[in-house]
This record gives sequence, C-alpha cells and structure tokens, in this order.
Amino acid sequence: MTRTPLLIAVLVLAADAAVAQPVEVASTASLRFAATTASRGAEAVADAWSLGVDFTPPVPIPGTVSRLTLTAEARYWELALKPRRLREAEIDWWGLLTQQTRVDGFMHAVRLMQPKFHDPLYHSVFYKGYRDALKGYYSLPLRWEDGDDVMTNDIGHPIMGAVYSYTFTDYDRRCSDIVFGEGPYWSCLTRATIYAALASANWEWNPVMSESALGHIGKFYTCDRGRCRGEGGWTDLVMTPLGGTGLRIAGDLARARLWPALDRHLAGGTPARALNYVLKGMTAPGHVINCAFKADFRNAWQATPSKVRRTR
Repeated sequence: MTRTPLLIAVLVLAADAAVAQPVEVASTASLRFAATTASRGAEAVADAWSLGVDFTPPVPIPGTVSRLTLTAEARYWELALKPRRLREAEIDWWGLLTQQTRVDGFMHAVRLMQPKFHDPLYHSVFYKGYRDALKGYYSLPLRWEDGDDVMTNDIGHPIMGAVYSYTFTDYDRRCSDIVFGEGPYWSCLTRATIYAALASANWEWNPVMSESALGHIGKFYTCDRGRCRGEGGWTDLVMTPLGGTGLRIAGDLARARLWPALDRHLAGGTPARALNYVLKGMTAPGHVINCAFKADFRNAWQATPSKVRRTR
C-alpha cells in the first residue's frame, strides 16, 4: 500500500509521454474538487468520499491531461480512502463495552460496601438466589416501588441513565461531537435512549454482574392485600432510561445556551471559577460524571464536545 502512489506516478509519467493527443477534463466539478483538496488536504478528500463523490474520470475533450492520468488518479483515491472506511465502523464497540464495564464495576463496588448485601452474597447459593431474584420482578401483582427513597429512584437513577446515554454517543462516531440543536441530535438521542434502556436491564438482570446476581435484589419482598413491597421494583427500569433522557436534554441545552454565559461572567478569580464549576455540575450532571469515569477532565467543563474524539 505504501508503494502504490510511487508506482502510479511512474505509470502516469509513462502514459503522458506515450499519449499523442492529450485531453482535458470536461467537468469543472473535478477542477473545483481538486482546488478544494489542495486547500483543505486529506480532510476534504475524506469528506467528499463519505458524501459519495464519484472519483471515476469524466469523458475527456482535447486539452492538456490524458485520460490515463485521470484513471490513475481515481484509482489512487480509491486505494487510499477505502481502507480508512473499512477500519472505522459507525460504533466503536470495544471502547463502548470497556467503558460500560468500567462504569458498572465502579457502581457495584460502591454497592457491595453496604452491609445489607453481604449476607445474600456470601451465605446463599449464588445461582439459586439469582433465579429467585428474577422471579421476584415478575411476581403478581407487579411492583413499581423497590423500597428505595425518592433521591435514589427519581434523581440517582435518571443521572445514571444520562451517563449511559453519554457513554453511547461517545463511542458512536456519528454522534460523538454532536451538540444540542444540530440536525442529527434527535436521532442520536433516540439511539442513546435505547442503549440506556438495555444498559439498565443489564444492570438489574445480567447473571454475572448485576443487582440480581450480586445481592439478589428482587428476591426479598412481601405482599399484603394485593399490594407488594420490597426490593426489585420496575421503577428503575423505567426511570433510568426515560428520566436519563430528560436530564440529558436539559444538560445539553444548558451546555449550548447557559455554559457560554457562565464562561464569560465567571472567569475571574478562584471563587468565580468554583461557582462556574458548581453550576455546570448541577445543570449537566450526567455529562460531568461521564467525563469523570473516563478521567476526561479536559472536556468535562467545555460547552461543546472536543473534535479529538472523531479519530477513535
């Protein structure tokens, strides 16, 4: 591959010397593309390729450039750009799954520090307890509440849903640098919401590292007069993705509209900058926490995503 441009150059020179009647390009679009490429470099070529620009040579007319030259140039761009397109899938699955495992692993480590999880984890049969925990979710009548307080169910879980949403768009190359108000924003958000719902179900139910497996959440509940209370309600599976989507929209709106104003007015001394960070953390907690999980402190306080993530 590295010798291809040199070989093509040799062939082009030989062809130009051998062709008795030179021709020139019939289409001015090719000339405009050549001028754009010269000014913007490889980025313009990649953009044109992704938009479906046809690199095949047009019909020649008498002039200065041979048809074989155009064919050789078209083949060069095909060879140069095709491997790049094959390498970059739309989603970086390895990065996404690695990041998701890191997030879930940290949250489970925090959970398992609580004494209430120690007994079911260390003093019961692992998979039998897991099976009973799953059954608890589907016992009739179905439970909405899971025994947690409002702070956990209606604030904590939506924040985690927003983190899941940002995790997905970070590794979706179509969405990694999208901001609120741009055209693809809502389609990216739809895919991120679906991913957040799957990540929430994974957190609750997977057989190795979930609340049902580590602590047997869902196994312990009581029913009285048709109403059941206890662990393992459906509130988490609904509030995490849907509440998380709402928090993300609010956070993205704040980043696009409010954060630039904060940067203008709170860029002075240490107290002003501290207040700036506090307000940003309060208005877009999912974004800030997601960056903390990645140790990406450069982007945590920026209003717009860094273009660097496009190269993943």
